[in-house]
Amino acid sequence: MAAWAEPKALPEGGGETQILVRAQKRGGAPYPGVEVRLQTSKGRLYSRSRILVTDQSGKTRDRLTTQQTATITLNAGGTLYRFQVPVGPLEPE
Repeated sequence: MAAWAEPKALPEGGGETQILVRAQKRGGAPYPGVEVRLQTSKGRLYSRSRILVTDQSGKTRDRLTTQQTATITLNAGGTLYRFQVPVGPLEPE
């Protein structure tokens, strides 16, 4: 199970980012039909934390709108994964 945001950070004042989820079986094959629930500590999710199901390629997505740094929690089969979507001045690359 993997989850990430694109873009991975938001500028000062916030905005929208896609939350992408990928489920794979051992060996790397896609895992379709996995039920996942996303929650956010700040802002709002397009799904409103309803259950999402991975497609034939083992992927699903949601959209986060926030003005503050948010912690995303992904629940897949009772296993929790967390990551942050920072909001603030973007670091030069």
